[in-house]
Amino acid sequence: MKTDVPLSEVSRLFTMTFVVDRSLTMTKISEALTHRCTKAVNGCRFSDVFHLHRPHGVRCFDEMKNNLDTLYLLIATDKKFALRGQMVLLDNGETVMFLGSPWLPWVSENNPEVKFKLSEFPRHDPQMDAAFYEATQRSMLKDLEIVNDELRAAKEQSDKVYQVQADFFAVMNHEMRTPLNGIITSLSLSKDTISQKERDHLLKVADTSAEHLMSVINYVLDFSKLEAGELHVEDEEFNLHDTIHSIRDILLAKALASNISLEIELGSDVPMWVKGDGSKIRQVLLNLVGNAVKFCKTGSVITRIAVVHSMGARIGICFKVIDTGIGIPTEDQAKIFDAFWSSRDRAPSGDPNTGLGLNISQRLVALLGGVLAFKSEYGGGTTFDFTLELDSIDRSAFYDDAVDLSQQFEGHVLLVDDNQSNLFVGRILLERMGLCVRTAADGAEAVELASEREFDLVFMDIAMPVMNGEIATRTLRERGIEVPVIALTAHVGKKWQDEYIQAGMQGSVYKPINKSKLLRILSQHLESKTSKTQLEVEMEKSTLDWNVVENLIRDIGQSNFSEARAIFKVELEVKVNMLKIAWDQRDFARIALESHALKSSSASFGAVDLSVQMSKIEAAALSRKESILVDLVLTLDCLVAEAGIAFTTFDENSDRN
Repeated sequence: MKTDVPLSEVSRLFTMTFVVDRSLTMTKISEALTHRCTKAVNGCRFSDVFHLHRPHGVRCFDEMKNNLDTLYLLIATDKKFALRGQMVLLDNGETVMFLGSPWLPWVSENNPEVKFKLSEFPRHDPQMDAAFYEATQRSMLKDLEIVNDELRAAKEQSDKVYQVQADFFAVMNHEMRTPLNGIITSLSLSKDTISQKERDHLLKVADTSAEHLMSVINYVLDFSKLEAGELHVEDEEFNLHDTIHSIRDILLAKALASNISLEIELGSDVPMWVKGDGSKIRQVLLNLVGNAVKFCKTGSVITRIAVVHSMGARIGICFKVIDTGIGIPTEDQAKIFDAFWSSRDRAPSGDPNTGLGLNISQRLVALLGGVLAFKSEYGGGTTFDFTLELDSIDRSAFYDDAVDLSQQFEGHVLLVDDNQSNLFVGRILLERMGLCVRTAADGAEAVELASEREFDLVFMDIAMPVMNGEIATRTLRERGIEVPVIALTAHVGKKWQDEYIQAGMQGSVYKPINKSKLLRILSQHLESKTSKTQLEVEMEKSTLDWNVVENLIRDIGQSNFSEARAIFKVELEVKVNMLKIAWDQRDFARIALESHALKSSSASFGAVDLSVQMSKIEAAALSRKESILVDLVLTLDCLVAEAGIAFTTFDENSDRN
């Protein structure tokens, strides 16, 4: 405020005055203000006494200096009264003075019981009234401009939200109606179809449509969670190599049908076990590799994983998906991450597309701390890549990496597992290594056997009926039996390892069990009959292809394998039926127990999809997520049937060879 009236005269015209310095400390407070507000004493902080309602955005002394020609509206922090006035810059430039009076409209609306005295209002002065009128009009104009800007921004945001909603419903209307129509029409026609071949074809169309409908629903749920900020980053140990190979297994059949080769290039220094959010990394790679297959007419899709930098256990891993597909036109490259945008008309496969996959992938990578980038040339293929910081996990504390594959051992071993096929396979493997083996079906039986005779080593399953592995081990220790106990488990992570050690165990081996895993443990605890040079073996090879079956046959022999698989087939049918009964009764504990048992035995025989499904069912049952279990249980019969068909195909190929 600028005025020709001396400051001493101006201050006498107003009753509510004070001075504010650069630190926003109040001094020279008028008697009327001190009487009205007990907090207003010399040396108090401005923010302790008043909330600055106008002008907007003033937070420091310099901003006060820059807003002298505007109306100030101050509301007491105790909400009992309010003031209106202006700031005047004093001669030294380091202080400003507030000149004001009660803000009657605010007091009347918010605190009408407050009464003011006539002496608390300023004296009449034409010059000051004119100055205040001019300043008030300028302040009102500035406030109107701010309000208009806010309304304009709100309208633009509202229009954007409306457009997103319109796009969403338009896409979902098409994406959901198309597969639903395929399901309904195919099932309807199959009722009147006489030919088994035609009926099979219609059922296949219905099945494919149902799968697409489920993928659409999953995309929508993920998109909604991201929009609502409900997705959070997990930090758990997971097998990175298995994650990469699982993606190849899922998409391999589709790729082969289009004459596309799926290749994996894992750097030699990429660790097998890392700590991070494995499920989100898997989802992103599944989207990227799936898109690459979709937009390839022929050629190859390469998933390349490499370590780009490291600092101790903290490593930077670059994930690349490279395809020889049709590429992305220059005019489309700025839009590919937009929600609901798709180039379905250019996909050689003709597969339906929600236009959400890349948008979700980009946001998931950002959530994980990376940036999803791409390079593409129309007609020359596309490369997507992102780099994430992960922690490399050293598992040497639980098993040694170097073993002799031809070693023979001496000793008596107790193998404990409630899964009969696991017991059969494990016993054959151990006996072929020269060991005398006894088996037990639960923890209680294991305790009795170990109490009756001496064993050199015990392999103890964790999740068992009657008595679980941890309780059984504690019981052995309480009885003074100090035989080394190794946990057989499908659980990974330091939390579980710590629990096993606290129970008295000496280590753990992760299911599915194979010869190399057993050798690592045996070489630590038993005397070897041989002294051959140890060979370096790859830790925990991926079990996500039929090499698992071939290795198992090599380890235990064809006849033993056939017998073991026959046991597994019967056990699978029984336990799946028990799982369904448990589901009908909503017995979540029983569901988790049955799915846990089937998870390991399925993986042992190479039925990877079934094992993954069992893992999901176990996790959903443990967290009592009934809505997730509905879909998982409904698709169980299909996966069991597919596993049976796959085994039959494998047998036929073996016979021909």
